[in-house]
Amino acid sequence: MNAKSIPDKELQSFLYRALLGRIIRGEFAPGQRLVEEELARTYGVSRTPIREVLLAFAQDGLVERVRNCGARIVAFTAEDVEELYDIRKALEIHCIPTVVRTIKVNELLELQHRLEAADGKSGSGLLEEHEIIDLKLHHLIVENSGNRRLIAQMRKLSLLIESLQLTSFIDDDQARTTGEQHLAIVRALLCRDVDLAQRLLAEHIEYGKCNVLQMFIKSAYQQEFARSE
Repeated sequence: MNAKSIPDKELQSFLYRALLGRIIRGEFAPGQRLVEEELARTYGVSRTPIREVLLAFAQDGLVERVRNCGARIVAFTAEDVEELYDIRKALEIHCIPTVVRTIKVNELLELQHRLEAADGKSGSGLLEEHEIIDLKLHHLIVENSGNRRLIAQMRKLSLLIESLQLTSFIDDDQARTTGEQHLAIVRALLCRDVDLAQRLLAEHIEYGKCNVLQMFIKSAYQQEFARSE
């Protein structure tokens, strides 16, 4: 998989998600060493972006840095996923009372228009559009909270959570369900309905968590089956 064509500003996110997907699929086992030189050759990049991703992995608890040994994989489990999504839900729901007062109407209308227009798409175009909208909506909710510490905390977790979410986007039905949830949240925010927006956001995050957990369970089953052959 060559990443030379990826723009520099998107390269770290691309590599992070690609390597995270391989961890989830069991291609890297707990305790296995990740070698910068090998990964750089695999993705056709220099060691610098690989090193940056491994540092981000260390901050997110996916690898541990061992002196003179580099980075080793740390077990990442379904329990970790549950904890991450529970944190996300608690913090983002906390944002809503402030967000309904501070978020700009034109930003919500833009999202509403994009969501309505996405109905005519399918396949990779539909998935990519809903991936973009998902990132945009959750960023708007957090950034409009006005809480500097909450924003800083969510920024630390954002790449891991977003990568898990996007890795779990697999088909049109799932993307359309996610889009319907996004549209309902946007309309609740436009109506300044705090209770409804909080309920819809909680349901949406739980739906995302279930999709990621199903992906984990499927991957674990496939790994177990492969070992038993």
